[in-house]
Amino acid sequence: MKRFCVSFVMMFLFVSHSSFGAEDPVVATFGTTKVTLSELNRLISYLDADKQRAIEEHPEYKAALLKRYMQNTVLADLARDKKFDQRQDIKDQVKMTVNDFLALEYIRKEVYEKIKISEEDLKTYYKSFPDKFKTPEMVKVRHIFFLAGASSKELREKVKAKAEAVLKRAQEGEDFGKLAAEFSEDLATNSKGGELGWFPKGKMVEDFDKAVFALKPGTVSLLETPYGFHIVEVEEKKEPTVEPYEKVKDQIRERVLEDFKKAKIDDFVDDAMKKADAKLYLEQLMPKQGDTPPAK
Repeated sequence: MKRFCVSFVMMFLFVSHSSFGAEDPVVATFGTTKVTLSELNRLISYLDADKQRAIEEHPEYKAALLKRYMQNTVLADLARDKKFDQRQDIKDQVKMTVNDFLALEYIRKEVYEKIKISEEDLKTYYKSFPDKFKTPEMVKVRHIFFLAGASSKELREKVKAKAEAVLKRAQEGEDFGKLAAEFSEDLATNSKGGELGWFPKGKMVEDFDKAVFALKPGTVSLLETPYGFHIVEVEEKKEPTVEPYEKVKDQIRERVLEDFKKAKIDDFVDDAMKKADAKLYLEQLMPKQGDTPPAK
């Protein structure tokens, strides 16, 4: 909310008061200054869509912003009475603030808002970067977990024997979900029949990941990881595919817009610097030999 208010107040600083119509209600007065409802709404209209939407959804924001504007204006007038606006350090900072604002607005109006993206641009991007739109190989797995962890070799063998006994029952056709509910020590999945759902390569522990992607759908097998033993059932597999163009079109538009925006802005700024014959003398910023280095 603080940042929102500050940006709103900064906007006020760059807009002069308009004349007030007789039927335009006054929403604030301070000193000889009046602010009308139409002026307030006009200034709010300069905010970006997200901020305007927030004000529409929370009308109390409008009152808070108006109050903040009044406070800042009154305090700024007091500062002018004390000649703060004539101090060189403040003049320099105001100049930087104005330059930043003007530069950003100029680029937004002269570059960003003039960018046009065609259907051909989108299709070219889609064809040029197919890997960006690939759906990786996926596997759907259930498991029954037997905790062994850093147990002794003898204890691990006992846990393995228990897992092998349950494996045999699963392979003989007993309901996998019921076996998971009864025996699995994975508390997050045992009540769901051991369901791990769909996941791509690299998501699980390496030993588990490598084993399940090597198995065929319908296979029930026992595998070991550093955590213990897993009876796994590979339910389904999906081969890697490239998402169709129409499905990712909006996603491509956002990426192309960002790429175009960066390229256009970089070119625009570079061209402006060349026309201004702008030069940097970076060597002048380096400490000269014999100078005392700045304190750390």
